[in-house]
Amino acid sequence: YKHIMLFLGSEKNNSFAGFFLLFLLLVSSIVVADAGITKTQCANKDSATCKPQTTTTDDNNNDERVQTILQDAGFAQSDIDTVLDGKLHKKILDSSNSREIGMAFAVVLPHTTPDDIAELFISQRLKTVVDPGIMGIGIIGKNKKKGTRDDFKKFTLFPGKSRNKEKYVNVILGRLLQESPGDDLNLSKGEIKALHEHQRAKDEDSSSNNNILLHKIDQTIRESLWKRYQSYQQKSLNGILPYARKNGNEYHPGNDMTLSSKMTNILKREAPVFFKHLKHFPKDRPDDLQESFSWITFENPNSGDGIPNVELVHRMGRKQPDKGSFVFSERQYFALHSYNCVHGEGGAIPIHVSGNSPQTLLVFSSRTSTDAVTGFGGSAKRSIGVRMMGNMVADVLE
Repeated sequence: YKHIMLFLGSEKNNSFAGFFLLFLLLVSSIVVADAGITKTQCANKDSATCKPQTTTTDDNNNDERVQTILQDAGFAQSDIDTVLDGKLHKKILDSSNSREIGMAFAVVLPHTTPDDIAELFISQRLKTVVDPGIMGIGIIGKNKKKGTRDDFKKFTLFPGKSRNKEKYVNVILGRLLQESPGDDLNLSKGEIKALHEHQRAKDEDSSSNNNILLHKIDQTIRESLWKRYQSYQQKSLNGILPYARKNGNEYHPGNDMTLSSKMTNILKREAPVFFKHLKHFPKDRPDDLQESFSWITFENPNSGDGIPNVELVHRMGRKQPDKGSFVFSERQYFALHSYNCVHGEGGAIPIHVSGNSPQTLLVFSSRTSTDAVTGFGGSAKRSIGVRMMGNMVADVLE
């Protein structure tokens, strides 16, 4: 992830990584959690313990469910054969609009069950281990209760462990307090106005300083996150508050996420109950749904200016006892900068094989909206970025 950020270089192009980070976290979390493979066992690349077990034609290749979910993810039969042969396969997806980049991945994970995926996905307990760039995580609404303002009280753009705090101060003051909306920050007109008022108050008060200003900025963004969560939680994609853009325009993330959702039917046949809720959220909620809302602050150490980012994330998952699978989705319905939003969904399907060691098919598709791939050279940037990230995922798995 960091190497991709360094290669892509510019702040805007960092958004390319957003759409596949979840997949990396899932797979890397399994590695960190040690799903039964030791370093000694894997020292020999030919060791059978490091590869999916060979499946039989009857048990796997003709498994209608596996074929169906991979087909619904957009894979051709030759791709499916590659996946079931134990190799990672990646596919660039058709975009629903000019801002979108999308990709699907599928791989058979040895020594892993769908329950392993479910525990890691919902709890996010290894997220800070897998991604050291994360500065803070706050769970919104614990024990199936709705979130409150208190769930955001620990939020700050400047946590104590920030490695470049003074640099953050200068950059954020310059970016957040810019005179007019641009395309690089995702704030509403009202949020921008509130930040400008803090700057004016500081300028008029000789006793004020940057620490006071930064505290007020944190308060403003904290309140903004709370309101954005409430609106999304109540109205789903239609409730996502817009971002102010140049010349008085507004960008509505919910519109792009709606298009992304319509283009993604990976779970339509495998998990119709979950699929229905995903499309109609917050309606049609199954009783056994697992769900988490969170805010996340993170930095990219290789970024040019070191400005931290903020995400609002909604994860949903459901175990299907009758099928033994786990299906899931992730929506990033707010990001402070670099990209606009993300919609992803996938499933963990048990593979029936000869032998005792469990294997799981992990299939996932994700679509990211980013202004980085629009305008002159957008097609080339999209192609290069997606290809790099596909190769990075392959390297991580190998």
